[in-house]
Amino acid sequence: MLALAAVLPPDVNVERPISYLRHLVTLFDKTSNAAETVYFARLAISQSDPADTQDLWFKCHKALLDLGLYEDAYAVMASTPFHELLSLCRPFRRCERSQIPYHQEA
Repeated sequence: MLALAAVLPPDVNVERPISYLRHLVTLFDKTSNAAETVYFARLAISQSDPADTQDLWFKCHKALLDLGLYEDAYAVMASTPFHELLSLCRPFRRCERSQIPYHQEA
């Protein structure tokens, strides 16, 4: 643990895994590694206090959009406990109103 603490920023508490996971989400999000952002955001959401996950839900949604996984991005927004995030996501609202046609692959 001491070696890991030596290379991480001082605000990352290696004694708290959620702190490390949040750091990874931020790191991958800033470097446009969408698949890794989704993976670690979902992991962090599952291990965090739900009241403290709004940023993780948004980063997960954004990364899924970047990957072109629109149905998964929609599912993330549909399952978020933070309804105020929905107002930030216009495509989500348009899907809800059936303004974006749904095309199923054969």
